[in-house]
Amino acid sequence: MKNVILIVILQTILVAGIGAGGWFLGKNSCQCSGEAMAGGEAGAGGAAPAIAKQDPIFKELETLVLNMRDGERLRFMQVQVTVKTFDSAVVDAIDKFDPRIRGEMISLFGEFTVPDVSTPEGKVMLQQKSLEKLNAILAEEAGIKGGVDSLYFTKLVIQ
Repeated sequence: MKNVILIVILQTILVAGIGAGGWFLGKNSCQCSGEAMAGGEAGAGGAAPAIAKQDPIFKELETLVLNMRDGERLRFMQVQVTVKTFDSAVVDAIDKFDPRIRGEMISLFGEFTVPDVSTPEGKVMLQQKSLEKLNAILAEEAGIKGGVDSLYFTKLVIQ
């Protein structure tokens, strides 16, 4: 029992040390590259422009459950989709047009069969087509073109 407690304590200390080291190294490397960029721009005679990297916004869509064809059998697919954008207006538009987005996604997923989405290539194709469909809906409904940067399947279960 003492050995288990000792191992847990040592693992905790190790993880904390790795995390602290990564934080310090990451902090120093950002400062260095910022100084190097500023030095390069200042050497050219101008002040360095501040380029702020915008944080991504992740929006999880409601879980979809739908029927899928598998030859003669009827199967079910449960899929959780999360999208990445850099614009809060996109998140607002997704919320506003959620019923249409859900309906179109269900129709799109229904075009695929179980063998289609059972391979990594098939999942990538479904992911790409879903991203294209979502961006098309946002362009049509809200006038936002290319607002969703990435689309991820965070849960994909076929039964």
